Amino acid sequence: MMRKSGITIPKVPEPLRNFPVGSGKLRAGWQLVKEMRSQRDRQAKKRALRRISYRLLEPFYKRQYRSEAKRRTSTIDWNHVCCGAEKGLVSIILPVYNQVDLLEQSIASVLSQQYQHFELIIVNDGSTDGVESVLDKYVSHPRVEILTQPNHRLPAALNTGFSHARGEFLTWTSADNVMSPLQLTAQVRFLRQNEYAQMVFCNYEVIDEQGNPFSRGTLTNPGTNVVKTDEDIGSLHYAYNFIAGCFMYRNCVARIIGNYDSTAYGAEDYDYWMRINDDFAIFHIGREEPYYKYRIHRNTIRGREGNDAIRDVIGRAQRLHSERRAFFGKPMTLFIPGAAWRLEGDGGALKKKRPWNTMRFESFAELDQLMGRVNEDEKRVVFLSGSQVFDVRYLGILERRRRDRLLFAFGIVEDRTDVRESGHLNMFDWLVVEKRPLYDRLCPAFKEMLICVNNWLNYSNLWRIIANHHLFYKAQGRSVLYLSPKHKEYR
Repeated sequence: MMRKSGITIPKVPEPLRNFPVGSGKLRAGWQLVKEMRSQRDRQAKKRALRRISYRLLEPFYKRQYRSEAKRRTSTIDWNHVCCGAEKGLVSIILPVYNQVDLLEQSIASVLSQQYQHFELIIVNDGSTDGVESVLDKYVSHPRVEILTQPNHRLPAALNTGFSHARGEFLTWTSADNVMSPLQLTAQVRFLRQNEYAQMVFCNYEVIDEQGNPFSRGTLTNPGTNVVKTDEDIGSLHYAYNFIAGCFMYRNCVARIIGNYDSTAYGAEDYDYWMRINDDFAIFHIGREEPYYKYRIHRNTIRGREGNDAIRDVIGRAQRLHSERRAFFGKPMTLFIPGAAWRLEGDGGALKKKRPWNTMRFESFAELDQLMGRVNEDEKRVVFLSGSQVFDVRYLGILERRRRDRLLFAFGIVEDRTDVRESGHLNMFDWLVVEKRPLYDRLCPAFKEMLICVNNWLNYSNLWRIIANHHLFYKAQGRSVLYLSPKHKEYR
């Protein structure tokens, strides 16, 4: 098994490489059963069993996943969720650490994209091999922004880059890899045509250090250097990182689930895909042609860190995913102001669908009493709207429960809010506004905790996703929004 920077190229069993059709499926299926029975590791048996059923019932699994994706995101109108992104813009992050000989080819592949509405943010993560000789050529390029920072490794470099991203769509590439000229065009078109999809990924080619096709029997498509990534997305969390390096996801998803985990160095992308797949929908683009060139060479994360270290990080990421899913399954109660409840016809979407427990309150005393009735191990999500966000009595309740790791507070900020009073808003975990002008006014002070939607009460599923992800890391004593390291503009 080969791996570089969170991407694994698996050694695929012979029956899967040339999986037959018709009556041959039964014979190949029996071969897979024998392979599964030969496995001693329980996790390996689980993967093999899932692989058997997926190969035999692939259309069923894909229809099921698509139907579930539509159901989960049916209450979210992504066209009206504003996270400060520029519509249609693609933000491409390119972190670089000591790859001066390959960097220029990678930059050129980005600048030659057919889809030209993009920004390229290059993060020099403390390189010592003279990458400035290449970066100097792009200092004045209108689509390129160059940042430099001390070496904090890949996850921190990504977080630095994405903290500057303005695009509606996000992706990142490596300094040693090459993007196809049609990559952005194909991926943007897919996300626009499939509103229930929040991330898309594609097939890719494998090349060697000189850029020649790299093909061995370990590739999933023998006889060619193209790796087909159209795998069972439902098995992502216990399989391997088959998504690889050709992908794109929405800005809003990144804002909701947070930044890359700096403790997952070597598997930061795999950990991130599992987090997205917890509540959102990831789809293969459905095309055979590759849109990316992935380079195999010596100067890789696996080469520097070693196989055992990377394997340990992947194992920790998978165990963390299991803990996260168990936490998401715990009961949750939403506390909704009575005034907002009545405005939506006695509960609106929340009352009609009731996907979880909801309680309405009319006063601060009633809210305090209701919160006391909920079990200690149950997640509590409080919404304060209108004048409540500045009422010291309601804020006092939040202050008394500040150390409650299962409490999340949304502040619904109205149009008439005076920015001079915004200091009170620091009591909330997340701020929701309904008008873009107010969002723009509050953004300089509250960018990391601000979201803009129309008719906030109807976005019940979105609030559940936000609260779940933040409360999970809060319960562990850390934040899902990791602080980016200090950085400065290049020159």
